[in-house]
Amino acid sequence: MENRSIDIKEQNLLRLALKCRLISSEQEKKILSYYIGQKEQHPDISMVRIFKDHDFLSDEQISFLFAVKNHLQMKMLDKRFGELGIANKFIEPENVKKALKQQNEIFKKTRESVLIGDILLEKNEISKANKAAILLTQDRIEDEFLAASFNDIASTEMERLNINMRFGAIAVKKGLVSLAQLNQALKIQKAQNDKMREKVYLGQILQEQFGLSDANLTKILRTQKELEKQRLALEKALSLYNRENQLGKGLSRFFGYRFSKNKLSAFITVKKNVPENLTVSGFLAWLKTIGITYGICGEQEIQKILKTAAVGNEFKVAQGKAPVNPVDGTAEIFFDTSQKPTSKEDSNQTAHGFVKKGDVLARILPAKAGVAGKNVCGFTIAPPEGQMVHLSTGAGVTKKGNLCIADIDGRPTLFKGRTLFVKHADFSYPTRYLSGNISGELGEEYLDCNLKVEGDIGPDALVQCHDIVVDGDVRGRIHASGKVQIHGCVEYRMDQAEEMRTIRSDDEIYINRKIVNAVIMSSKRLIALNSDLISSKVYAFDEIMLKNVYTQGHAPAFLQVGKNPNPELRAINEAVKIKKKRLQKLLHKTELGEIERWFDGKIQIQNSYLEQQVILQHLLKQMDNKAVMQLPGAQKRAAAVLKDLKSASEKTDADPMNWHAAESFLYDFFTDLEKIRPDAGKAHLLKIIDMKYRMYKASVNTTKRYKNEYKVRKELVMKKVGKNADEIKRLRLEVDGLLVKKDYLKLNKAGRASSANAFIRVKNQVGAGTLIKVCASTLVVEPTVYGVKFSKKQKKDGPGPDIIIEGLYE
Repeated sequence: MENRSIDIKEQNLLRLALKCRLISSEQEKKILSYYIGQKEQHPDISMVRIFKDHDFLSDEQISFLFAVKNHLQMKMLDKRFGELGIANKFIEPENVKKALKQQNEIFKKTRESVLIGDILLEKNEISKANKAAILLTQDRIEDEFLAASFNDIASTEMERLNINMRFGAIAVKKGLVSLAQLNQALKIQKAQNDKMREKVYLGQILQEQFGLSDANLTKILRTQKELEKQRLALEKALSLYNRENQLGKGLSRFFGYRFSKNKLSAFITVKKNVPENLTVSGFLAWLKTIGITYGICGEQEIQKILKTAAVGNEFKVAQGKAPVNPVDGTAEIFFDTSQKPTSKEDSNQTAHGFVKKGDVLARILPAKAGVAGKNVCGFTIAPPEGQMVHLSTGAGVTKKGNLCIADIDGRPTLFKGRTLFVKHADFSYPTRYLSGNISGELGEEYLDCNLKVEGDIGPDALVQCHDIVVDGDVRGRIHASGKVQIHGCVEYRMDQAEEMRTIRSDDEIYINRKIVNAVIMSSKRLIALNSDLISSKVYAFDEIMLKNVYTQGHAPAFLQVGKNPNPELRAINEAVKIKKKRLQKLLHKTELGEIERWFDGKIQIQNSYLEQQVILQHLLKQMDNKAVMQLPGAQKRAAAVLKDLKSASEKTDADPMNWHAAESFLYDFFTDLEKIRPDAGKAHLLKIIDMKYRMYKASVNTTKRYKNEYKVRKELVMKKVGKNADEIKRLRLEVDGLLVKKDYLKLNKAGRASSANAFIRVKNQVGAGTLIKVCASTLVVEPTVYGVKFSKKQKKDGPGPDIIIEGLYE
């Protein structure tokens, strides 16, 4: 991101266009977006090119923009002109203020820039000599006008003569003319000046009479310019003037400062007697340099504080605006969620246990967003995120606006506080009879039915229903939400795909005869006491009971209990995971996180300097504490100061300090202190305090520059997110639907995660090579065992599988 930072000159030009109202705030953001977007591919891209290519400004407007830019640059020089004039008592401060205002008015009307010196001279508020002296000091006189300028800075004939003589002395000293030539030239100059009103410059005569070259003339004039500047000493006077006014800028000697938590308040502590000539404007300017820009007290209040403040006093100078907390969303449930219906309850029960179609089950009261605040440094304080109420509606319930309404008569259920269902009261599934064999897929026709199949289920069949009883053999698929009973054999070919030889039930499965190459899944148990299981896989939640288990060929038998085998639940979890990953990408979470971390890093740099100032000020108090300073070694001294600093910080409402960084900083300071003479320690500390103060002020300005860039980058990403709005909405609805489906499975006991009391029982033989899995533990049967029960150990007592093997006949 650093490589793509906006060039400061380009940024200033853009800000100027906004200030001149040539563009709107929205257009500024678009221009920044285009600039940042093209900067990487075209490093030499300019704001002017963006203005033109995207028709933000016409050529005339761009010309005007640069006229304003040049005018502002001139104004900066003219502001300095005024400061030099005031400091040297050439001009009255009020006249400078008026002239600058007039200068702006002239530019607004004519788009022409008039120098402040010309305005003041026209009003006789500055002399021609003083005007020339200031311009010369500012290096605003071009070489070709230097001679005239030297003549202008002389207010008397004697001064003019002295300036003339200094020119001649430089020419002779540099060996560019001889003393005789200079004397002759001076005689000619005097004679011509006596005859003519216009003054003739000495350099001009030396060129005409003695062949002084233009280059050598310029060399003399430039040397004299530096000499005259030193003689005038206008900058020196300004420096003295500024030093006298530094009380309004360097007030860190007189005041300490601290911030409350989140920088919501700023406090000033008086360290020295407040200077009598300290102005409110000077104090406010200082506050700005330390980052305090928002919520500052009124001028009258500050004036009162400055007059009455005594050493040691602390007063609040600024108060930010705290964020308004959000209101969490809630859901009003209109039935008794604590009551669990039993099979004995009838349809005439109270409204707590029974609802009718159209009854309102719940009302969602949506969350209200909080309102952002602002700290005393002018940065936004985001309110905490409100808790959104997430109430989904499953089978038997529909959502209309903020209301959840029963779709059918039945018993309402709130599952895990997040999903509403209504189940039919005493609902009984109708029974359908199918005679003959089933050879194809039956579709969803019998999903809410019990089936009685009086024949076989063929290899290409798929039967979906509630309960099912099969009189014949099964070689096809069964997916049942209820019980499965098979009186015949279950037998498949090994070359069939595993999904094509699956029998699945959300309840119990009963099989009377052999089971060959099958995949059996039960959300409760498999009971097959008369069955030989051959090279098959069985997944049951609670129990597996078999007669014999054999392995045929290279396909070992596999028996698992204790974990939910429901493939639908696994599929839902996988689908939710995939969709959430896609949502993260569409919401550009990674990119937004990078932007936040980048800007937080910039703020953290500023905060670290602030923390270091707090540490150093505390150190200053400890420098005379012999109990601390005489401790052996930097580490012990640092630990002692840190302990005292922690104790002091507990009494304030400031943000918590990074204590690890503070400890490291203190250790480094005391390590360096050991290399310095004992009597120079305090001076060394004061030097560091001054350095860290200046670094903090610099970081304040740097953070301000990055603030706008942060906003633009974030808005660019949010535009990308906005383009994905439809897909984001669709995916969120799909995820919600999947989670409702998952809750439905769990509500109907098909979604339980594990069973602590699960077991496998085999009446006769368990063949060698059989894989046994109880919960998370697996073992391979070796050698063949007879009449055994496999279950989970309650406590793991060593290495190896967490499975108990018991004999059935012991």
